[in-house]
This record gives sequence, C-alpha cells and structure tokens, in this order.
Amino acid sequence: MKLAKKLIFSFIFIAGLVVLVGYLAIYFSESSLEQSITDDSVFLSKEILNDIEKNIFTRIVVSEELANDPRIITALKNSNKEFDKISDVEKHIEEIDAQWISGSSKENNFAENLLEHENSKILNEKINFYKEKYGEIVFAEIFTTNKYGANVAQSAVTSDYNQSDEEWWQVAKNEGMHINDVDFDESAEVYSIDISVRINDEDESFLGVLKSVISLNDILESIQTAKSESKHNSIQFELINNNYQLIYSTEQDWEIFEDVTSKPYFKSVIDGDEHFLKIENSFQEIGNLYTFSYSNGYRDFAGLDWSLVLKYDTQDVLQPVASLKFTILISSIVIGIIAISFGLLISRSIVIPIRGLTQSSERISKGEFGGVVKVLGNDEISNLSKSFNIMSRSLQKSISHGKNLEEIEKAKGEFMSMITHELRSPLTPIIGWCDALKNPTILGNLNEKQGKAVNTILSNALRLQGLISDLLDSQKLDLGKMSFDKLEFSVLDLMDRIKNNFEHSLKAKNIALDNLTKDKIILKSDEKRIEQVITNLINNAIDFVPPETGKIEINCKNEVTDVKFEVNDNGQGIEKEKQKQLFKKFYQADTSLRREHGGTGLGLSICKGIVEGLGGQIEVKSEIGKGTSFYFTIPKK
Repeated sequence: MKLAKKLIFSFIFIAGLVVLVGYLAIYFSESSLEQSITDDSVFLSKEILNDIEKNIFTRIVVSEELANDPRIITALKNSNKEFDKISDVEKHIEEIDAQWISGSSKENNFAENLLEHENSKILNEKINFYKEKYGEIVFAEIFTTNKYGANVAQSAVTSDYNQSDEEWWQVAKNEGMHINDVDFDESAEVYSIDISVRINDEDESFLGVLKSVISLNDILESIQTAKSESKHNSIQFELINNNYQLIYSTEQDWEIFEDVTSKPYFKSVIDGDEHFLKIENSFQEIGNLYTFSYSNGYRDFAGLDWSLVLKYDTQDVLQPVASLKFTILISSIVIGIIAISFGLLISRSIVIPIRGLTQSSERISKGEFGGVVKVLGNDEISNLSKSFNIMSRSLQKSISHGKNLEEIEKAKGEFMSMITHELRSPLTPIIGWCDALKNPTILGNLNEKQGKAVNTILSNALRLQGLISDLLDSQKLDLGKMSFDKLEFSVLDLMDRIKNNFEHSLKAKNIALDNLTKDKIILKSDEKRIEQVITNLINNAIDFVPPETGKIEINCKNEVTDVKFEVNDNGQGIEKEKQKQLFKKFYQADTSLRREHGGTGLGLSICKGIVEGLGGQIEVKSEIGKGTSFYFTIPKK
C-alpha cells in the first residue's frame, strides 16, 4: 500500500476514533445523567416517606401527652371506681352496648351525656386546635375508655360503647400502644390511622385506653406538596401498605386498597430495588422511570412497612439526556470531518516531497547523477531532501573527477547512514507520544479499542526502530566504526537476565526457554553486545520452533582460553547448502517465514560482526527435523 493511502487511512482511523469517543461520551453521559436523575428521585422519595413517618410520630406524641393529662387520668379513676361497685360489670356493659348500637333513645341520651363530659371538651379542644392550625381535619376523632373498655369521654359518638373486644384495645392494654394501618373509620367516616395508647396511674396500674383517629389527608400532605412543587409535570406518587394495596395515588381513576401486584414495578418493590426503568420504545426513549423508598420508621416509631413509588415519564425526565446526545453527536461528526480534511493536507505535504525523492533516486540508480529535488518547508523531510541534493552533487562531482568505485561505495554508505539517521529522528516523538497516551496520568484513560490502536502504532514504531538499528549496526561494522566497551561482568547473571526478558512473551506462545549455564564465569568483554547477539539468536529460534512444543536452550561453558555461548532449538532445521550463506547480509534461509515474521536479513551478519569484533568466532550446526545450534566463542583476554 502506498504511503499516501496509509496516511489517509490513518487519519480516517483517527476520525473514526473521534466518532467512537463521541459515541462513548454519549453512552457514559447518558448513563451518568440517568443515574443522577435516579439518585435525586430516590432521595426525594426517601425524604417524603420520612416526612410521613415523622408526621405520624408527632401525632403519637400528642396522643401520649393527652393520655398523661391529669384531668383525663382523674376522670378514668372515677369511672373505674363507679364500675367497680357494679356486681356484674361485663353484663352491664353488654346491655348498654346493645342499646347503644341499636340507637335506643335512652342510650342516645347516655351518649349525649358523654359528649358533655368535661374530658370530652378537652378532646374537642385538641381536635379544633389542629383543625384551625392546619385548615383541615387532623384528628378526626378522639375518645377514652376505662379499664373495662367502656367509653368515658369522646369527641363524637362512637359506633360502639364497649371497646374491650376490639383488637386495638387489647393490644394497647397489653403492650402499651397499638397503631393500626390505614382503614375506614365508621364513626368518624374517614380513612385514617388509629393510635391507641394505654393510660396508667402513678403506680403504673392500668386505667384505660385513649384512641386517636388520624385523618389520612393529614398524613398525605407531604406527597401533595411534593407533587405541586416538582419541576417535572409527569411525576406521580403511589403509597402502598404492607399488604401491597394502594393507600393513595396522585393519578386519576385510582381506588383505595387496590391490589398492586399487577403493576409493572411490583417485582422491584418485592426485591427491595431503588429504581426500575421500563422503556417501551428505545429509539424515542418512551417509557417510565420508577423509584422506590421503604418504611424505616422515625425515632421510637418503627413504621408501618409502607412503600412509596415515584413514577416519571422518561420523555419528561430524560430530556437533558436527549439534548446532550444530539450535541455530542453533531460535535463528533464535525471533528471527524475536520480530522479527515487535515489528514489529506498532511498526506499531501509528506507524499509530494517523498515522491520527488523517489523519482530522483530512480534516476541515480540508472547512473543519472547530479539531479536535485525541490526543498519545501523546514522539517525532517526537507532536511532529507537537502541531504539528498548534497549527495547527488557529490556523486556527480565524484564521477566528473574520476573517483573510483570504492569512493562511490563509501559515499553510498554515508548516504545510507544519513538516511537511517533521518528516519530515526521522527520515531522518537512517535514512541514518546505513544507512551504518553498509554499513561493515564498524562492524557487520561483510553478505552479498549484506543488502547489496541496505540499498541499497534507503538509495536510497529519499535519494529521500525529495530530495523533502523540493524541498518546502523551493519553500516558501522562495514565501516569499522563500531565501538566496544569491555568491562568485567558475571556471565551467569547475564544469562539469567536474558531468560527473564523472554519469559513473558514465550509463555504466551507455549515455548520453553531453559538456561543451562552452571559455571560462575567472570568475563571481561562488552556485555551489552554479547546480550544483543544472544537475544538475536533466540529471536531467530522463536521463528523456527513449533509454537506449542517449541523448546530453546541457552548455555555458557568455561573453556581453556575462551568462553563458549550456545543457543539450541528443536525447530525444523536448516539445509546444509544454506548454512554457509546464513551470515551474509540480507540472506534469509526461509523467505516465506521471514515475510510472515518480518526482518531485514541483517541479524546474523550483525551477530557475526559483533563476535568477530570482540575477537571470537560464530558457527552453526543443524539437521533437518532435529533442530539448530548456534554457538560462538569470546576470548577471556
């Protein structure tokens, strides 16, 4: 593929990444906004239910204050004394209760007398106080009974005279308090919560029970206020009791005590979830968002095990998400177009000069020296063009002055050195920026696809850097300019380090690498160059051993005057006629395999140059089907 197409495809790829990032931004922004809206709704739901239970707790406190009123306690003591004198109290109460229920005139007069009782006035004062304060009924009814269950004082005529057979009365007597869930109170003719409190004397002896009937409308005030103040017109509330019956709803056409088990959110309530999103049309985002809170009680009040459901229309509540999605989508498309356009301009600025260099190089290869290329700009390619023009003029001058072939070859070598140097320069920032992209503390985290793209760029840049290094090393060896730093080092440590360097990559390919070195040898030579040779030989072996059962062994032996290094493998082996050519420049024993794995054909020639530069020799032994052994010697002195 031509460079121009590669550059264009690269920028198209970058534009694609921009669009992908835009899409991911849309996705995560949408999720984040949905979560924020959901969290706010859950918080609101919990606040409202907490206010409801706080309100009930306040009514409990008022009822307990009434139960401890000295006037009420005195009246109950007097009533109990009178009833204690009756020989058959139970029969007496049953007779009055029967007449009370039947509505006979005698007992109606008795009920009217109870309404005129001093304590009845106290109870009515309390009811009227809260009615005037809040502008509606809070306490629908309050009455007291003595220890026998007979009515003593009441704010209105109750449906029964005898209360001792009622569950609330018995629980309040035995446990101190009873709070009844929402029900319809027949005497008060309202849906209410009943609070029944045991009344004791100063010795904690049972005197009777006070019952307060709290209007349901008073309890629901928090819901009604939240509905009217909400910025979302679609918000609806549903209050559910512990039998999964509807107590209250802000929607139209609802029935109290309606069964909610068929509601779409019912399973979420059973599971104790905080929210539930039901989308009926994902493209238009049509559906409902439900959030839930559950009764936790307030202070000493344990709560009634209610659940509060908040319901929203997603088109109403998620409107900011849709607006953000559209904005990010348009921005991503615009940035993508700009990136592709910029890529075309960059591609043109790079390809045209390189095309000129290519054409001039072809003329030089045909012996047409002296041609020059046009220098544009002041970057690496323009510097390369200048160097090419200098080289072209020098070649022309050399030909005109009759320089021999050796001088021309030297000029070509210098040109090669110059070219590889100029090619290496732009690699440094490419590798640097790849490392910066991979470091989340510098440019942020990459997603999986971006990470793979950066890794691909980095691996190819490192590969190109390796190829350039091979060319430079080969050129240095040809010109006799490779320098060696000879210092003492531990051979055993070197071999262990080399093994560790390959451990991770070979493990992924299921190739075994064993270090058989046993001798503790201290050698004075160039440690880095010897490591370069062994690493190169191992990389060659990796290309030829089978991927699942491959085995490579490295070893170092102490001989009389030399130290012998070995790299053995169980690969396919090399034919004898090809073994003689292995250490020549650009020679590749198996070209098909080399094309698959890449390479310049300079590796073994560089190994030979380094070993001989250190005063040693390198050789190979191989048989088809039995593997290959490379070994070289380094003199001890």
